[in-house]
Amino acid sequence: MLRSMMDPEQARRFDAFSSVVIPKGPITKLNKDLFDQKLQGNLSAVLAGMAKILITEVVELAKELQPHSAMPSGRLRPYHLRLAREELERRGVLSGTRRNGGTGTALRPYKPLFRR
Repeated sequence: MLRSMMDPEQARRFDAFSSVVIPKGPITKLNKDLFDQKLQGNLSAVLAGMAKILITEVVELAKELQPHSAMPSGRLRPYHLRLAREELERRGVLSGTRRNGGTGTALRPYKPLFRR
C-alpha cells in the first residue's frame, strides 16, 4: 500500500534503504567498546536499526549541502559528510563529539588513540 503511493525515485530509495542491513556483531562490539556493557538479546537489532536511520539522515543532509559547498558537483566526499555532521551537531541532533577537547561519550571518558 505504501509502495503504490511512491513515485519511482522514492521507490528506488526505499528499496535501497530496505535492502541494506547493518550487522549486529559490529554494533554489539561498538557498544561494548564505548559503554563497557553487553547488549541483551534483540537490543543490538534495535541499535542497528537506529544506526541505519542516523546514517540515512547524515547522507541525505550531505546531499542537500553539497550544492552549497566548496565541492558542489560529483560524488559525495568525506568533506560533505563532515559538513552534515557539523550541521546535525549545530541543530542538536548529535552531541558528545570527541574533537577539540570534547567530553567523550556516556560512561567512559575520551581516551586518545596515540599517546606521547
